[in-house]
Parts: sequence; structure tokens; C-alpha cells
Amino acid sequence: AQRSKESQVLTWGENPLPVALRPHGWRSYPFWASSPNIEVALGAPAPFPPVFVQAHSAYLHSRGADQAVAEISEWLAANVMRAEPVLGISRLDLYCDTQGWLPTMDDFDRFHCRGVRRRVYSMPAEDQAHAMGRKPSGFVFGAGDLMARCYDKTLELRSRGSEWPKACW
Repeated sequence: AQRSKESQVLTWGENPLPVALRPHGWRSYPFWASSPNIEVALGAPAPFPPVFVQAHSAYLHSRGADQAVAEISEWLAANVMRAEPVLGISRLDLYCDTQGWLPTMDDFDRFHCRGVRRRVYSMPAEDQAHAMGRKPSGFVFGAGDLMARCYDKTLELRSRGSEWPKACW
């Protein structure tokens, strides 16, 4: 992958997981492989864990958290780790779904938080002229280890061209 400077597709392990081995690493990890279900980064020096796995939302939604973690742990034990992997969580995203709420700037002050940092996200609106072509789609409160985001996921997915959540909703 590094020589060709292009991702190389390979099947990895006993429990075949087709992955694209990327030609470059990710953050401090020199090796990075992507699949439809997970991202796997390998080989970071201390103090980082030697293996980093990020589960994709669609995978978590289709399997459920317990089954997804069990499958990832089993795959790591069989194909990556010499011993049973010790898993930890570096980030956890929680969400709740609301129907019919279209955030406005007036809503921003309705959220109370102890955080000093508060941001407003804006996304382009298809139905407005360029001069008026931005509307609020959500808010961010806090930063770092403790942070909350309230936003219009449907608008975000539409801008990305992502369709999988409709099957879950």
C-alpha cells in the first residue's frame, strides 16, 4: 500500500474481514486498515495503545453494542493479539432522537450548561439564496472529555449522502 500509494484490499484473518490497507497511517499509528464495519490502527508507540479500533455507527446499530464489542474482541484475539485483548473506551457518543425540532438561534440560550465554550453549527440550506444560504442546524456545549452536541442528524446525513440510518429509523 505504501509503495503504490493506494489502498490495497485484503482479507484479514480466520473470520474473514475484507479491509482496505491504507497507504498511510492514522495519527500516531503507522498502519491503518478500513472496513465497512471498523477502522483498525496498529503500531503506535507508548503511551498510546498498540491497537486502536473504531466501530462505525451502522455496524453498532445493526449488531448492538454488546454483540459488536464481542465480535471485535473475538476478531482481535484471533488475528491481532497474542493474548486476550484488554478493551477500553476512549470516546463514547450518546444520542437521542427527536422528531420535528428545527433549531433556531433563539433555542441556543434555552440550553443551560456549566461549560464556558459553546458553539453553533451551520449547514448550507438548499432552499435559500447564497446571500441567506446558512441556517443553524445544532449546538455544541463544552469541549474535550465532556462535550454535548445537539444537531439535526438528518441534515448532516443528507449533506454526506449517507442513507443507512433510514433502515434503522
